[in-house]
Amino acid sequence: MSGAFFAVLNTRGNLTVGAATTGVMIDYPNASIVDRNALNADVSTLQDRAELYANLLTTPPVLADVAKHLGVPAGEISGLARVTANIPHSLFQPRSEERASQIVDSLAPYRLELESNPDLPILTIYASAPSAPGAIRLANSAVLGLRDYLRTVAQQEHFPQQDLPQVRQLGDARGGVTNKKARYTIGFLTFVTAFALMFTVLFLLLRRPRIRRPEHLPGAELRSRLTSSAAADWPRTTRILPWSVALLIGIVWLTPFDKIQLAVSAPVNITLDRIVLPFVALIWLIARASVPGARPRVRGSIVHLALGLYVACAFLSVVLDAHYINQTGDISIAIKKLPLLLSYASVFLIVASSIRPGEVPAFMKYSLGLAVLFAAEIIFEYHFKENLFNVWFSKLPSPFEFSAPTTDGLDSLGRLWIEGSSDYGVEAILMMTLVLPVAVIGVLDSKTLRRKALYGMATAILVVAMFATERKSALVVPSAAMLVLLYYRRSQLLKLSPLFLVLLVMVPVLAPGAIHGVLSQVTTPGGTHVATVSDRTADYDAIRPDLWSHLLFGRGYGSFDPATYRVLDSAILSPLVDTGVFGLLAYLSIGTSLVVFARKIARRPEDERSMVAQTAVAGGVCLLVCSTLYDLLGFPHGPYTFFYVAGLAVAGLGSRAQPAPQEPRRPRLDLTGLSRATLLAPPPPQQETVPAR
Repeated sequence: MSGAFFAVLNTRGNLTVGAATTGVMIDYPNASIVDRNALNADVSTLQDRAELYANLLTTPPVLADVAKHLGVPAGEISGLARVTANIPHSLFQPRSEERASQIVDSLAPYRLELESNPDLPILTIYASAPSAPGAIRLANSAVLGLRDYLRTVAQQEHFPQQDLPQVRQLGDARGGVTNKKARYTIGFLTFVTAFALMFTVLFLLLRRPRIRRPEHLPGAELRSRLTSSAAADWPRTTRILPWSVALLIGIVWLTPFDKIQLAVSAPVNITLDRIVLPFVALIWLIARASVPGARPRVRGSIVHLALGLYVACAFLSVVLDAHYINQTGDISIAIKKLPLLLSYASVFLIVASSIRPGEVPAFMKYSLGLAVLFAAEIIFEYHFKENLFNVWFSKLPSPFEFSAPTTDGLDSLGRLWIEGSSDYGVEAILMMTLVLPVAVIGVLDSKTLRRKALYGMATAILVVAMFATERKSALVVPSAAMLVLLYYRRSQLLKLSPLFLVLLVMVPVLAPGAIHGVLSQVTTPGGTHVATVSDRTADYDAIRPDLWSHLLFGRGYGSFDPATYRVLDSAILSPLVDTGVFGLLAYLSIGTSLVVFARKIARRPEDERSMVAQTAVAGGVCLLVCSTLYDLLGFPHGPYTFFYVAGLAVAGLGSRAQPAPQEPRRPRLDLTGLSRATLLAPPPPQQETVPAR
């Protein structure tokens, strides 16, 4: 009932948004540019004039003329001009004052957006209104209002009106309703959110305390109804669930899954992870419905609570501001981002509940092997300037298609664009850093020289690959993980000084110039004042209007589109704008909760789970550090890897691995001191006992 009530309440009022568009060509007053042999200078002049007229249409005098033709008050119309000149993107991103004005304008029911063609003297007018006919009238009125304003200015300046540039409308405006299903979408999302929150609250209030019983009684089977290889731990098991998890993580590490999608028409892009993950979730659900000894056990933890709070804040932010982001046209982006957040949470839930404590070390080693293959490809990409993952998976047959962005191989600072199977160099560094403690601890805990050498080689390859990305984060992120290990194993790490000397030799050999390229970005004068740094620092001031206008729950998860508003290179600012102060605190609690959950066991070197705990603490610290360096949730490889590692930590630290019980053995007889005759003598005859009367 509560879900239906809030759904009806949140869908009241007019949710229709109409849109229309028309084109305007700026032409000469006499002979048209179409009918004569125009020079490049003529086209360039008229194109600049189209850019000027686009900005004029956003000024109050022109909007007042537009309002007269439309028949509405001038205060109900706003305008926005998109810059299309060939200048760096960072120069026309809105500052705080401009962004504050845009937020006020976005509340107007009638809105105009102007965009001039960078190559032709054509101005495109986009109109938005509470209805489709209103949007069409607004687009046509914009042309009429611009003409009236030009004639008025010419009359005031005593300029001949016949010499004015001609504003030729390229056909009447065309439009329609852009959100026909908005009422159903908002209603369904509100119902699901309200129902889930009320169900959770009632479940916590009415839950009876469970009586803890020993998991394994003496003489009982360890895993009910599981026999032979099915009862064994991964990878020696025939259970499908852990193998499906291993397949999913292998796809995350070794495929550009977000660039591989089915060539079918769907509301969202059906990428490779959205094909595999539902099958893994289905296997998990089937296992949950199986016999008690085989089903995954969901044990709540502080990490579950933190992740649940952030997911709740994300859904609440969209529900509470549904009307606003529906009017601005950003609700469709939010609807697409929420399932992606649920997929991250589902990976954590599946791994934390389905992987046995005894299987966690094997999965850690498996992850290290995947990371080494990933790092080897990055080193190859650094040398030969060719991404093997893109080359291999671009040859996939139909119905799959590979959509990789075309780049010249360099970023805005002239650095090599090296990414591996991920989308960004910093993302690749985070992925490798999350498993770097497994390699370092393997060197410390290995008993044989051969195993120490293998783990040391894996450590060297990961470090070399991080520097090969030529990102300053290759110094920051691994250092944060190593400081965590230094805190817990300071005495042992001092003995690894020969390994660091080997690393200093191997990095220049395997990636020549990589260390110098990274260090020069920090040590050279002005190295910290480049665009990648100044843009990040400018973001903090630029988002103040968005923060104060939606302080507590933000403007809606995923609704702050970087392509429309501003690129936020920080996973601290993105949750703050999207989900508000509550959402930011919930997001930061994810990494913090993982540190708190694992820190006690990480301090016990005698505990066999200390390796998993120390890796978890390092992962939580890396999440917090990387959140200040780039938009972590905006690229899928990093979040998938982190929540997988967090799930392994919860699975391995939630309870101790129980050894398989064995059948009780008969006590051995002590025959010492008995003679041969005594041993071979027949047993004495048994005497019959007569019951007493």
